[in-house]
Amino acid sequence: MNKKLYLVLAYHLILFLESMILVTAIAGYKTSFFAASFHFNLLYLPIGGILNYIAWAALQTRFNQNKPLLLTTHFIVVLLLLNTIIYFTQHH
Repeated sequence: MNKKLYLVLAYHLILFLESMILVTAIAGYKTSFFAASFHFNLLYLPIGGILNYIAWAALQTRFNQNKPLLLTTHFIVVLLLLNTIIYFTQHH
């Protein structure tokens, strides 16, 4: 991933489709697990895409010379972002 916004959006669309295909294959189409996963993915797609792009751009300016540290830090930031979104969506 880099600073190009369309690549970030493509990345999130691929994650969305992959997740929904796996949930459909495992749990079935009209189950409560499918509905919860679909709801979460619809929330994560725009919010996660924007925040992921901002985090990547900010981290890339700071850790540009050290790619392993950049990727590791970005991975941790994305996990924290995912946990934060799950926390707020599960408490409604």
